[in-house]
Amino acid sequence: MLLHIGGDTSVALKGVVAVLNMESLSEDTEEFISSIRKKGCVLEAVPPPHKSCVVTMDGPRVMLYMSAISATTLSARAELGRLGEQF
Repeated sequence: MLLHIGGDTSVALKGVVAVLNMESLSEDTEEFISSIRKKGCVLEAVPPPHKSCVVTMDGPRVMLYMSAISATTLSARAELGRLGEQF
């Protein structure tokens, strides 16, 4: 199952670890995003401003996807996708 996060970008739902609201990040979370950005593992699904950040894992690799779609909307989409996988 895929989660559409904006633009032409979708991510595998099974790899989604977290959906973060960019408007209310803690200092620790900002440092985490900065460190992942330095590793070149951040993809902007659309140009800024970004409302959310989708954290994914593919094995040991962490990727961050910046999205203009709100974290609330993406979380709802992910939940609907997970419910669909159960059937």
